[in-house]
Amino acid sequence: MTNHLVINNNSLDHLINQVKYENKKIVKDHLIQLSLYIKTLIPKIGKLIHNDGSESTLILLTGTIPINYEKNQYNIPIEIFITEYYPQTPPVVYVRPTAGRFIYI
Repeated sequence: MTNHLVINNNSLDHLINQVKYENKKIVKDHLIQLSLYIKTLIPKIGKLIHNDGSESTLILLTGTIPINYEKNQYNIPIEIFITEYYPQTPPVVYVRPTAGRFIYI
C-alpha cells in the first residue's frame, strides 16, 4: 500500500479545482512529487487569513516533517498553504507546535 499524500488523483483534482490556481497542472505535479519525499502531509482545503484581513481559500497541507538535529529525529508539525499564484509566489508555511513543545529563538 502506498502512502502518497493519503489521497488519489481524483481527490487531488477535486481539491485543486476548488481553488482558482493560475497553473493547476504545476500545483498537482508538485504535490505528487512532494508526496514521494514527505508521506506525512495530508491535503485539504483551508482558509488563509492575510495580514490585511482578507481571506484566501487554498490547498492546505497539514502534518509533520522529519528534522534531524544532534543525532535525534524530531517530527515538526507544520501547515503549508499553496498560494493562488504558485509557483510564482511561494507557499506560506507555519510551524504549529503541539502542547508541551516550544520554539526557542
